[in-house]
This record gives sequence, C-alpha cells and structure tokens, in this order.
Amino acid sequence: MEVFEFSFDLKSGRIPSDLNSLNALNQLFPWVPNSNQIRPTQDVIDQKLSVLQEIESQWRSVKDYIAHKELGVDFNHDYFSRKKYVDYDLIVDIIRFNPNNFPYQLSTGYHYILWVSPTKEFPNGVIPDEHINCEIQNAIVKIAGENSKFRFFWYENPKMTVPEIYHIQVFWMIEGMHNDG
Repeated sequence: MEVFEFSFDLKSGRIPSDLNSLNALNQLFPWVPNSNQIRPTQDVIDQKLSVLQEIESQWRSVKDYIAHKELGVDFNHDYFSRKKYVDYDLIVDIIRFNPNNFPYQLSTGYHYILWVSPTKEFPNGVIPDEHINCEIQNAIVKIAGENSKFRFFWYENPKMTVPEIYHIQVFWMIEGMHNDG
C-alpha cells in the first residue's frame, strides 16, 4: 500500500485539488470527494443544462445570475432585451456560504460553496487562507451550533465553471457523525 504524505494541516483548511491528494484524503475522511465522486451524475448534468438554458433566455450573463441567486443582489430588467441584470457596483463585500446546487457524489458530509465578492479589504480578489478559514468556520457555527465540533476542507476548483465571481468548494462534517475520520 502506498503511503501518502500530506504537506498541509489535516485539521481544517485548504487542501490541494489534484486527484491524487483527493483520493488519499478520501481514505482518511470519506466526506472529502475522491476522483470518482467529483464527476457529475447524469441528473446533475441535466440540472446544469436546465440552469444554463434559464440563464441564456432570462439573464444578461452568468455573473448576473450568480450575483442574484448566490449573493442575493437585486436585479433589474434591461429595457430592450428584457433580460435580468445586476448593478456590478452592488457586488461588494458580500460573502455567502451556500449548499452546492450541483453537489459531488458524497456519501456523507456536506458540500457547500463559499462565494466571495470583491471586498474593500481585499479589492484585488486575493484573499488570505486564514481569512477564508475564518469565514468558513463562522458560517458552519451558524449552521451547526456554537458548541458543535466539526472539520472542514476547501479548495479552489481548477476547472471553475463560474470564474467571474470568486468561489471555493467546501466539504465539512460534524465530528461524531458517521465516517468523520
């Protein structure tokens, strides 16, 4: 059996997104996806296609759709095209921790997305890992409760389908639940 050495904290935080690392982590933490679990099912593919059709017919862009659906920014209607759009000046200092609408095939745990708009503190979009970890931790506490014990890992998807708004894949588990590693 191959021994895999990790060069990062196994408690919580950023993990590499390469398939070898994910496969090794999945052996320790089954709630972290392996290379087979990140592939979408046909149902997820069909759901994505349906959303893309909605975006194409009703929205000016994917960025407008995500800004409204995931960040909660109000939309307007273009007078001529009647398509929905958002004022990009309103997409500032918004952070949302939402369940992934197209989750990976996990048998346990939770798959969320942390969406982060440009912020006054980090206007160039480069957000330190410590800040991201803090945002995730605070969001999970709001969901799981102040006294809950949990672990989370996150990564930037190397094949982002929505690169216009920064987001990361987050996998988390309440300790003591089945398969918490």
